[in-house]
Parts: sequence; C-alpha cells; structure tokens
Amino acid sequence: MRILANLCLSVVIASYLLKPISIAQSNPAAGPTVITHVTVVNPGTSSVERNRTVVITGDQITSVSDTEKFQLPKNARVIDATGQYLIPGLWDMHVHSAFGDWFPGGRDIILPLFIANGVTGVRDMGGDIPVLVGWRKEIASGRIIGPRMVISGPMLDGYLPNGKLRFPSSIAISTPASAVAAVGSLKAQGVDFIKVQSVISHDAYLAAAAEAHKQGLPIVGHVPDKVRI
Repeated sequence: MRILANLCLSVVIASYLLKPISIAQSNPAAGPTVITHVTVVNPGTSSVERNRTVVITGDQITSVSDTEKFQLPKNARVIDATGQYLIPGLWDMHVHSAFGDWFPGGRDIILPLFIANGVTGVRDMGGDIPVLVGWRKEIASGRIIGPRMVISGPMLDGYLPNGKLRFPSSIAISTPASAVAAVGSLKAQGVDFIKVQSVISHDAYLAAAAEAHKQGLPIVGHVPDKVRI
C-alpha cells in the first residue's frame, strides 16, 4: 500500500482524544519512520487491524504489517503506539481560513488546529488568494504547520439591495461579461475551482459556469436565488 504520508497520519489516544503525528510537517530523518503496535483503522476496507507496524519512507507509507513478524530496519525512527489508533488524515471540505478580517490569527491558530484535530487537507471555499497561496507555500516548504489546501479565492456574488456585498473575499458580478472576466482572472491567479454565492444573477451564473468549464475549473457553491436547481 502506497499512500502519501502527509495525507494520512494521526494517532488517536484510547480516550478518543486526538494526538497527531505530523510526519509530513517535519524534515524526514535519514532512515524510515516506523510506528509499531498500533491499531490501524482502514476506511477503504472497513477494517480494524490490531498490532500493526507502519513504515513511512520519505513521504510515503511503504508497508503495513504484523508487528510480531516485523524486522526493524536500521536507522529507523521508532514510535511505540501501543494502545493507540492510526487513521487516514481527514479532509474538511468547506472552510474559510483567510476571509477578510473575520477570522484573525488564521496562520498561527487555524492552520495548526486543523492538524491537531487530524485534518490534513482542506477545501477553502472562499478566501484571500495572496494569503492562502502564501500559506500553501509555507506549508509545503515545512516553514509552518498546516494542511494541504485547495482554494477558490474570492467568491462570485451579486450586490445586495443596499449596494454592498454580503461577504468579504467576494467579487462583485453584475453582468455575464463580468462573470467571464472574473473566472479568467481567478484562473490566472492559480485557483483550483470557482465558488459562487447566492445573489449572483441567473445569466451571470450561467456565464460563469460556462467559462469555468472552458477553463477546466470545477464550479461549486450555492444554487443562487435566481437559479432553479
């Protein structure tokens, strides 16, 4: 079984409190990391496998085997996980990590809290691109602790009756042409998908969806008020 290690390792204490092992967040040792005597919870096969030894070499899980039959390799970093559980890392599929000034302290509070709770990947459904891209680079380089991130950047939305946008980190869309331009701009800034909000007009929504498809970007989010499901 070969699974990226930075997707997958968190150890749960028997009292059900989560105790993460952030292997992907530290510089790899000269030898492999070996987790022994652990109970592996495998959602892929709906199985619970007791007294297993898991070997991580570089950024991949290279073996899962019976601890009693395992031969410890040289230069290994050994973690005795007796009485603990190993689960795949979790993904939170709807977060806003950098959302104007609504969530201060995201870099130093929110990002490490994801890891502390076993969330090793997130889908950021609306946020500030320069901030998120900066965090993503720092996480990838190991300078800060945080999850993998896929991002939409600002959400596409229309103006409220008072002439204001409902949420920070939004792009005002008033016409189909502005929707097409916004999708193109977000694509150029490296987003992974397009997020739409509720007030965008019917025609602008269809234009955004068509342009997102043309640009090879998923379009996700709300079914706008003016669009039938």
